[in-house]
Amino acid sequence: MSATLAILAALTGLLPLTLGDGDYGNYSTSAKPISVNSSGIPIPPFSTHIVNVGMSGLFFSPDNLNVSVGDSVEFRFFPLNHSVAQSSFSAPCAPAGPRALFSGFFPVQSDGGRQRWTIQINDTKPIWLYCSQGPHCQMGMVAVINPPPDQSIGRYKQAAANATANMSPKDIQGGITGSASPPNVNSSGVAPEPTGSGTRSVPFGGFTLFLGLIFILIVL
Repeated sequence: MSATLAILAALTGLLPLTLGDGDYGNYSTSAKPISVNSSGIPIPPFSTHIVNVGMSGLFFSPDNLNVSVGDSVEFRFFPLNHSVAQSSFSAPCAPAGPRALFSGFFPVQSDGGRQRWTIQINDTKPIWLYCSQGPHCQMGMVAVINPPPDQSIGRYKQAAANATANMSPKDIQGGITGSASPPNVNSSGVAPEPTGSGTRSVPFGGFTLFLGLIFILIVL
């Protein structure tokens, strides 16, 4: 009897090892490391601001943005054909200079919003924007990023309405062009279940063996 108890005690000591072994299945975490500067102070994550170009008419939505340095602005294009160009407050509908931002033209027939152009904001200077397609600028298709207190989007629109021409910059520059990927679906058109539910499945093989040995020893 004492020998049986000794064996049971030994097997009990192995139980945590048995339960700890094996594959825990799909276990994942979404935690990401926090960036810090040279002083050890956490750096806040940068944001992406979405601007819809021509989504429901000849305008940018939103058309007035306050964007922090380091953030990005992503322009999403909708039918039919639009562009994003940089002007000055005093001369709307005309390029701000040889280095003016310009997305080029995005002729979109369907799947609005998939064609995109993104710029990163490197300072807090105002960026006045317009669509250089046809008379779109004169019709109010303008926007501004980080406007100063004494220059409003309303005054910029009024000046654009009086512009005699709508001109495009010479070169496409200042941003990154891309397109959104279609959703990942199976043959039935259903999106697959995400992997990694955040829960663990404990294997039962070792635990079952342990209980079987206990039963044999008790019978003996």
